[in-house]
Amino acid sequence: MSKPGLHAALRSSSLEQIISPATIFKGPSHVAVNPDGLHVHSTDGARVAWVNITLSADAFTEYHADSFRTGINLHQISRLLWRITHNPQIEISTVHEGTLNRVKICYNEVTYTLDSTDPDTIHRTISQPNDARTAQAVLPGDLLEVPLKASDLCAKRIAIGIESSQNVLYLTAEGDKESTRYANTDDVQIQSTNIGIVESIFELDYLLAFEKTIPADSPVTIELSDERSIRIHHPILDGHGEVEFTMRHSISPLPLDTPDTVAELLESHPVDTQQANATPSTGVISPEV
Repeated sequence: MSKPGLHAALRSSSLEQIISPATIFKGPSHVAVNPDGLHVHSTDGARVAWVNITLSADAFTEYHADSFRTGINLHQISRLLWRITHNPQIEISTVHEGTLNRVKICYNEVTYTLDSTDPDTIHRTISQPNDARTAQAVLPGDLLEVPLKASDLCAKRIAIGIESSQNVLYLTAEGDKESTRYANTDDVQIQSTNIGIVESIFELDYLLAFEKTIPADSPVTIELSDERSIRIHHPILDGHGEVEFTMRHSISPLPLDTPDTVAELLESHPVDTQQANATPSTGVISPEV
């Protein structure tokens, strides 16, 4: 009886869009392959944050697969992609040599082979938070970079909140002697099942790493919940795939007080609506020392 297999083809730039989000964590990724597409799951060892990547068969220029699970060290494939130029067509297939299961990658007459990993030995976040999403903000993918990088100057954690009644997405970071605050009312679409503020505190490291993988021209959805988790997701490959990043909140409070209300935040850092109407707005960023 033959073992289940996969044969797929796509451009190297498309493969990079798939791999980059999963490699923000160390270790191999769990891959579930099916005839109609595949699913990639990657998580950190503490199960604080994880990434799910879902792809339909249409995300590939060629796709033939059986149903099976495997583990792949995507970091090795990422290093290979760094050395590839001119965006060639890449063929990916599974091969079986005795007791070994391997992944074979072919491009420009080059064949690269690496051993797969037993999927049962890979960290997975099985018990994901089963909380109801209470607030959602949709914004352009390139707007998260500026406030996250500014917050990294003064803190290791960041408070992210949505105020549905005022249509505001805000981010605040507090250090010992400086702080950064961001409020955006012009470039976001807010949906909420609650009236008021939904806010939680998160570690910046993973948010910064994940933000680098978001396509600048892709709409990004941020979901916050009363259970204190954050979910950020966006489409890839012309909508034939989706990347979803989830992270649990940080238990410890911020070292300094954040504004008592969003109104206080906006009052101290007002958004110039006239200027926003004239040019695209990236919100308000105000480092304070």
